[in-house]
Amino acid sequence: MLKDLFLSKTTLYLLSAFIGLRLVSFFLVDYLIAQGIVVFILLVCFVILFYKKPVYGWFFLVTELLLGGTGNLLSLGGLSIRTVILLAFFLMWYSQGSVLHSLQKQIKRLSPLSYIVLFLLIYIWFSAILGLIHGNGLSAVFADIVPYLFFFLILPAIQFIREKDNYDYYLKVLITFVVGSALFSLLTFVLFSSGFVELQEPYYNWFRDIVGGKITDLGSGFWRVVTPIHLLLTPVMLAISSALIRVKWNADETDLTNLNGFFHTKFIKPFLNIFSDKKRDALFLWLTLILIVPTFVFNFSRTYILGLIIGLLVLGYFHKKEIWQWFVVSFILLFSIFAFFSVTHFVSSGFVSAGWDLFGVRISSIARPGSEISSNTRRELLGPILDMIKEKPLIGSGLGSSVTFINPVSKEEVTTRQFDWGYLEMFAELGFVGLAIFTVLLLFVFYGLLKFKNYSYIAIFLSLLAMNITTPALFHVFGVIMIVYFISLVKT
Repeated sequence: MLKDLFLSKTTLYLLSAFIGLRLVSFFLVDYLIAQGIVVFILLVCFVILFYKKPVYGWFFLVTELLLGGTGNLLSLGGLSIRTVILLAFFLMWYSQGSVLHSLQKQIKRLSPLSYIVLFLLIYIWFSAILGLIHGNGLSAVFADIVPYLFFFLILPAIQFIREKDNYDYYLKVLITFVVGSALFSLLTFVLFSSGFVELQEPYYNWFRDIVGGKITDLGSGFWRVVTPIHLLLTPVMLAISSALIRVKWNADETDLTNLNGFFHTKFIKPFLNIFSDKKRDALFLWLTLILIVPTFVFNFSRTYILGLIIGLLVLGYFHKKEIWQWFVVSFILLFSIFAFFSVTHFVSSGFVSAGWDLFGVRISSIARPGSEISSNTRRELLGPILDMIKEKPLIGSGLGSSVTFINPVSKEEVTTRQFDWGYLEMFAELGFVGLAIFTVLLLFVFYGLLKFKNYSYIAIFLSLLAMNITTPALFHVFGVIMIVYFISLVKT
């Protein structure tokens, strides 16, 4: 039951770890030796857990991925805690005799999907070398290659995804991620909206440099609070929405989707039977979904909104028999987002404005890029990026590439590694060959998901494809993790 997951001691411990890790990171930001000691202690804990039982080491890694943000909260010898744990996991996992034997057997009977992943990894190393040859800089190349390293998690993911007993822990970590992210975003928003913390102060610098986030004043006391792990918000919302669409609320059903009689006495039945176990699970699903709304609103990303809408439309297509439930869930979710934004903006503006003009500008700028500064900047990037592609169309400019353009506001020449165009960035860096290999991989994954017949995963996958138009959703760390998860599903 979801209630047990929410109220379990494990979830409480995980939430304490989520908060504690950020507090330790903030207060030790200038004390690298102390950070190193903490990371070393955590590394020892990881090694002990792995040797006791490999799945415990896997749990440790999954926990760090979901609760550790970008993984840069602490460091040891210049390496982030995520890099340290990831390298330790790879070393210990692939050095096991049973894993090596299994790997040898799988190499002998590689599937087409396995070949594609292998070709992609080989090409990524080639692209990294190409980037160094073109003078892109070692740190830039390393930063671009790190997300692709997560493809090496495919084998352990395939093994541990098969073990259904592990899902209880996964759900607890996911709930902690939702609650912790909401608290973190809300705290950050209140600190800046109230004026208690200002730009360029220690908290802002820590949030920008260590958390890897962005804090932007949109006027009237409303601030955008963005972190890279927010990429997971849309997939989680779609997964929960799909589950709620399939929930059966008829009191006579044992598993809770029949809303006939909505406008007469049967409408009362869900509330009369609200405390049965199945319906209580549905309530906690709603609670989890609503808890994501504050983080989603404070992020205020057009890309994520677009991904959410496309994902919901996909769910509607696959849930034709439950179209009424789809409409109810979609309406409540979208209305909650709009209502929370309006109330928050109204309060933060000193009860002057609900921010509907701001909301309208952000949404309309998807179709009219010139109507908003960041969209206009993205439009100005198009020309230089296309020139890069024309210059090296076949194999690209290599990982770690940057693009130079004229800033539409300052009218000055700016060089940046933020392309703001996902597929075009892949084309510019990897060339046609790399983009083609990645595209074939995505097609195989999509075909596998269609055979798997889990419509929430299909909706999530297609929403990621849509988001990758204007953001590096597919080759972001968490985007690669999502692809690895999908591959582990279709391979089990």
